[in-house]
Amino acid sequence: MYQTYFIDAIKLFLIAILFSCATSSKKKQGSSESNNNEPIKADIPWGPDIPPEYARLEGKLIHNEEVFNCNDTECTIQFIVKQVLGRGATFSDKIMTGDTLKAKLKYGVFSIKDSSQLKELKSPTSFIAEMQGNPLIEKKFTIYKFQKLN
Repeated sequence: MYQTYFIDAIKLFLIAILFSCATSSKKKQGSSESNNNEPIKADIPWGPDIPPEYARLEGKLIHNEEVFNCNDTECTIQFIVKQVLGRGATFSDKIMTGDTLKAKLKYGVFSIKDSSQLKELKSPTSFIAEMQGNPLIEKKFTIYKFQKLN
């Protein structure tokens, strides 16, 4: 007799767990749908997710020949943060709109191909980029994903 109560209690417990998991996944789906309704400023080819130690931002390039230090794999650029579009889970919130930053812009698939493309950009060029770094430790940033807006 006690065994049937025990088995019924286990069944009830499992049903409660399944029900709670089903309702929590619906809440997550609903919250992601609301984020998808936000306007996107540009067609960014690298997708909507932001890696943990990155920030996605809109910036305005500052043309400064002293800063445009280029080599075979990267250029150092200076820019003004127009808007922080999002942060990964571990990226600090110390970067704000209006900050002037320097970063290494790496050449690559989702970026510029070489320094000649960077020198062709006219100031003030607006762009969207994903920047890696930790502003709490030191202000050294690297941009692997870069797309010109105008």
